[in-house]
Amino acid sequence: MSRFGVWIHPAEHPTVEAWGELCISTEPDLQACVLRVLDERPGEPVVVDLRRVCFCDLAGLRSLSRLVEHGSSVGTRIEVRTSQPIARTGGLVDHVRAARIASPARRERRGAPVAQTTAADERHAPLARPG
Repeated sequence: MSRFGVWIHPAEHPTVEAWGELCISTEPDLQACVLRVLDERPGEPVVVDLRRVCFCDLAGLRSLSRLVEHGSSVGTRIEVRTSQPIARTGGLVDHVRAARIASPARRERRGAPVAQTTAADERHAPLARPG
């Protein structure tokens, strides 16, 4: 079981603070809190403070991306304050993306077929409300 906590600070500018492990089993809790703030204070900027998160997997990183995109789609700016583990996971994803982008060019030079991707391949499912 992961140790994770999330708290809503109802200040002038609402802040959602989380600590512990942001992973596939805990990201629904973070989503629920952020969505609650977006519903209760529409249009107001929201800070998601994750500086006390000690671990983040790809599901947690994807959840952050979806929350920011969702906020943008409803006219709310979401500022995410990250921790070193989140930055490290994000850096790994960037590294893999760069390798994947560079990879087809190397294969073309060797005469191997290159897989084509479409915009549909790059899209991900829209943010779903929990429960």
